[in-house]
Amino acid sequence: MTDPTTDAPVKPGPLFMIMGVVNVILGFVVLFWPDATLKAVVILVGLQLIFVGAIRIFVALAFPEGSPRFLAFLVGLFGIVAGLLVMRDPLQTVALVVTLLGIFWVFAGLAGVISSFMAAPGEKMGMLLSAVVTLALGALLLGWPEPTLRVVAVVVALFLIVQGVAELAVGVAARKGGVAS
Repeated sequence: MTDPTTDAPVKPGPLFMIMGVVNVILGFVVLFWPDATLKAVVILVGLQLIFVGAIRIFVALAFPEGSPRFLAFLVGLFGIVAGLLVMRDPLQTVALVVTLLGIFWVFAGLAGVISSFMAAPGEKMGMLLSAVVTLALGALLLGWPEPTLRVVAVVVALFLIVQGVAELAVGVAARKGGVAS
């Protein structure tokens, strides 16, 4: 992806920073109000999946040739589809929402682990940490599909906060180093 005015490559560092800020804010909102209605939590998760899916697609378009752009694009597309499915009927069972979120996090975590090995040196650790946390929490959700709303809210909140901080770190490293993420 290039800037139409300068034809220079657009660096996705600021996109990671935006994604990180949104995830941290949403994580704290869910953490401080865990007893919110299931509908509100499901709507927030659906919106987050759609938003992060869209950002991941834009990031995929910015990756240089020979990078994990296909994986990033697939993860983004899956996030949008999962988010739309969640939003379709916000009163679905917690198990279905947890399963969709778990599958997305496992897929995103695996893609992130692979992508981290191709990242610039300053970005590898942040990407790997984010990917491992994402993978572990996805596996936790898939292994325990019928937890209470409070447990789901806390797990989702913690994931969003950790994921957001890791994305902020990747964005800052990409911006400081001038390296495309």
